[in-house]
Amino acid sequence: MDKDVTDTYLDLALVPQQELTVTLRSGGGSVDGTVTTSSDAANNYRVVLVPSIDGSSPVSSLELRTVSVAADGKFHVQNIRPGSYHAIAVSNAIVGLDDPDVLREIGALGENLSVERDARLQIELHPLSRSDWEALIDRARAVAP
Repeated sequence: MDKDVTDTYLDLALVPQQELTVTLRSGGGSVDGTVTTSSDAANNYRVVLVPSIDGSSPVSSLELRTVSVAADGKFHVQNIRPGSYHAIAVSNAIVGLDDPDVLREIGALGENLSVERDARLQIELHPLSRSDWEALIDRARAVAP
């Protein structure tokens, strides 16, 4: 049985004694971009990439890619596993990115990205306002079981 264990903790002591094959792959994509703000310094923000999921799958905070934004608004995310993502710029003061329901809601507001093997994407993001973030949290709480 093949299992992708990228971004997961794997305790080999718990694996029954049998053959284990490890495959390492290169070829992840990257995203370069700029966060454009009207008033705050850009380095007060971070960029979050959340994998796209179907509505029933949980998203783990282990699957996030988060990077700081430089003072000039530039950011770079490298070694991204090929797939579909939502990118969003949020304040460094924002909390809640460890909540799977919040992560699922980011798709509604984030920029859709399709990262392919060895691809280099260029994007521009505008930070999510505090009121939009609070509305996102409210929606996440409303759909939480």
